[in-house]
Formats: sequence, C-alpha cells, structure tokens
Amino acid sequence: MAHSIWYRPSVFAEAGIEPPTTWEELLAAAEVLTTDTQYGIGLPANRQLYTDQVVYDFMVNAGAEEIYNPDGTLRFNNEATIKAYAFYSQLFRFSPPDSTNWTWGEAEACFASRACAMIPQFTVITTYDTQAEGDPNDLGVIAIPRSDAVEESGTIAYSNGVMLLTSDPAKIEAAQRFIRFILEPENYGRFLNMEPGLFLPVTDAGSKADSFWQDPMVVKYRSQIETMIENSKNGRLFGFTNGNTFPSIASISAQNILAQVLQMIVVQGMSVEDAVEAGQAAMEAAIE
Repeated sequence: MAHSIWYRPSVFAEAGIEPPTTWEELLAAAEVLTTDTQYGIGLPANRQLYTDQVVYDFMVNAGAEEIYNPDGTLRFNNEATIKAYAFYSQLFRFSPPDSTNWTWGEAEACFASRACAMIPQFTVITTYDTQAEGDPNDLGVIAIPRSDAVEESGTIAYSNGVMLLTSDPAKIEAAQRFIRFILEPENYGRFLNMEPGLFLPVTDAGSKADSFWQDPMVVKYRSQIETMIENSKNGRLFGFTNGNTFPSIASISAQNILAQVLQMIVVQGMSVEDAVEAGQAAMEAAIE
C-alpha cells in the first residue's frame, strides 16, 4: 500500500490549475481550490497512524526519511524534518477544522462528498465508485509533491508481511507451501483484489497476472492503479529504510510520536523547532 494524492481533474480544470508536482505548486493549488464550499486539501492531524503516515509522506519529500542514524541513534531533530513539519503546518491552513480528529475514513468521506478537493490516501477508488460519481475519467491520482531538496517524489509504503510464530518444522514447511501458493501469479491476483484498487503487487509476476487486471473494478480504474504502482516504487517506511531495520520503531510508532509532534504545532501553537526537538526527546524516552 502506498500513498498518492487524489483529486478530480474537472475541479482542477475549473480552477485553471495543473496537478502539482512540487510543494510550491501544491500550496498554491490548495489555496486556489479553497472556496466557500470546498477545502483545498484534506490533511489529518489526529494523534493516530494516518497522521503518522501523511507526516512521513512530507518527511520523505523533504529528504528526512531517515529518523535513525546507521548506529541506531535517533536523528529526527534535523533541518529536513523541521522543513517537512513547517510545510505541513502551512498546508494545513486549507484543511477542514475537524481534521484534527480524522482517521482514513473521514478523509475519504471528505473527498467523496466533494468537500475536499485533494487528499493524500492509499486509495479512494472504492468509496469514489460506491459513494461518489464513479466516473473513472474524473478521478485523478498523482505522486506526493516534493520539496526542492529531493529530485524525485517519494511516499510512505507498507509491504504487508507474514509473521510465523512457531518453531514446529511441520508448521513452518506448511506455511511456506501456503505462501508459495498465494504468490503464484493467478492466485496472488485474486488475493490482492480482496479490495480492488487498494493492495498493490510486490512481485513482478503478480503485477502482470490476468487475475489481478481482470477484476471489474480494476478494469474500470486501470490507469489510476497503474499510477499507484508507479508511485509505490519510490516507497519508504520509517524504521525500515536503506536496508536497515530498527525494532525500536515499534515503540515510536505505537505512541504515534510523528502525529504528536504535528499536534504540538497545529493544535498547541508550539514552534516547529521546539516541537521537533520535543519529538526527538519523546522518541528517545520511548525506546529507552
């Protein structure tokens, strides 16, 4: 699963703007798209995982994807992180006031109801098709815009893995057989389409499976899903970057510290610099 920006091309055309690729363009678009009946963008600021995820989208696109040094110490408090939070707080001015309480569903509802012109989300395909217009020609999806500090847009991305908690050789062998069965392209395509247009293939063969591409919803929104797959190729996940894995990220993520830092800024009015410094201290305390 990987985040993208979702929008309606007709709304952009009416406003006379093009899909943004940079932070400067995104901020300008959000301002233009904010009207008496519409917010330019919907951004979460709840102390919850969705906010962690979107904050990290902007950290990746500020060059702040690494919150650990190679030796496992924390480097959250740095200029790139400050830049990401500063931009998020600017952009948040064009988000609904109740988005301090949002999870994923509220963002999708805001987009489906046309109250939000753009949202960052893994997908809106199901809600758009069942609760909104369902017109594939008017559902746009683009990569998360980037700052001038990076050359290529990135995003948060999750590879949903399997955990096998046993030392029984027979169970291990059976589990491995089952995983091999699931990853056979035709089986994998059907597995991915438990919610068509959300889960993306992690294997090249799976990305070409007829069983994936022939689902009616996938056929209808094929171009959007192709863009999602392309965006996912530049995916990152905090605590799992550049070949490193830091188990202590579990303690940081469980407390939603990335989201907590954002709340310090947009709810409590703390300066970005002080909030990021406090965030590093909270992370250090969490992993002691």
